[in-house]
Order: sequence, then C-alpha cells, then structure tokens
Amino acid sequence: MATNVCVYNFGTPFYYSTQERLRFERLLGQGIVPHAAVFVDGLNDFTRPDDTPAHREWFVEAFEAANKKKSLLPALVQELPAARLVRSITGRVRVPVRHDRATLPAKAARVIATYCENKLMIESLIAAHGVAPVFVWQPIPRYNYDLKYFPWYHTLRNAYTQEPHAVGYPQMRALYDRGALGTNFLWCADLQADEHECLYVDWEIRGRKTESIQVSYPALLN
Repeated sequence: MATNVCVYNFGTPFYYSTQERLRFERLLGQGIVPHAAVFVDGLNDFTRPDDTPAHREWFVEAFEAANKKKSLLPALVQELPAARLVRSITGRVRVPVRHDRATLPAKAARVIATYCENKLMIESLIAAHGVAPVFVWQPIPRYNYDLKYFPWYHTLRNAYTQEPHAVGYPQMRALYDRGALGTNFLWCADLQADEHECLYVDWEIRGRKTESIQVSYPALLN
C-alpha cells in the first residue's frame, strides 16, 4: 500500500548545532512534530568556535554605530544589489581567519563539546515527543579530500592547516570510532576519500555523492 511521505527542509545558511537545537525546540513548541528529524552538521560548527551566530559582528557594529550616532549610510550602501554581488564573489576567495595553531586543539575540543551537548539536549526533546533522530556529520573539502580538485584551494591552501576543522574532524572521527556518538549518528565525512574529481562548487558537497548520504538515512531510522 502506498504511503505518502512529506519532507520539509528547514536548513538555514550559516546555522550550526546550537541554532538548530533552538529552531527545533521552537517548532516542537508550535506543535510541529515530525516522525523523524535529520540534523546535518560539521562545517558551520567549526566556523563559530566561540558558539556565537554568524554575522554577529555585523550586528554589534551596527548597534555601536547607532549608539554613537554614526551614519548608517555606509552599511546601507553595502546592502545594494551591486555591493552584495561583489561581496558574494569576494567571499568565495577570501582567506579564512587565521588561528594560532597552538590553540586549535582546544578550540576544536570546545566546538565538539558544544555539539555533543546540543545533541544530548535534542535527544531529550526527541524522546519526549516520539521523534526518530538522525545526526549526520557532513563531508567538507578540508577533510580527507584531494584538494587539487577543489575550485578555491589555490587561494586558500596556506590557511587550511590553521583552522579548527583541521584538527576537529580527526577528533570527531576518533569519537565516532569509539562509539561515543551513539547509534543514531551517521559519519559521512569520508564519502569523498577515494574520489578524484570536483565534488564542490562551494563549501558543501554537491551532486551524486549526496545520494550516498540519502540512502544511508533509512538504515538508522528502522
């Protein structure tokens, strides 16, 4: 007998596990209770090692400018279509924030601790509402991928070893190998390990490799 399945995508640019937890909690509070929920993380978590939302700095700058009665005209100009186009293009080739290599393990460990705590809280919410959870750790170009096929690597290669991802993904792999992330956790970061082609148009994997992730979900939901 045919069964109708409705899939809703609540993915939001720049969100990471803390914001996902808050969003999910709000949806449940509104009576939106799914049969299953899939959470995909990895990339954005390590871009916010201080556990603050993306673009927080822009809001702080805007509030400070308003409090000091500075003109907001420059900020408004930056939101014009032409300025946004330029920012989008330059954003793809900008050099990431450099971190002191000595601090990377501690920063990565803090990110992972935040993720695990968010996962635990989501699991508590899910148990109370009878929802089946799947937690996915996504592939990224920074981990276990031949970067000569990554379109933007030539502008970023000197910075790749100076990001929390560089040590954070191996730390997460170690947790996964020990079984510390639970049976509802799906490790997908190695899907690209033996691939020798361009799988990315930006920072997230695209194309046929996403099919491997999709077919893995049912095994965890059964």
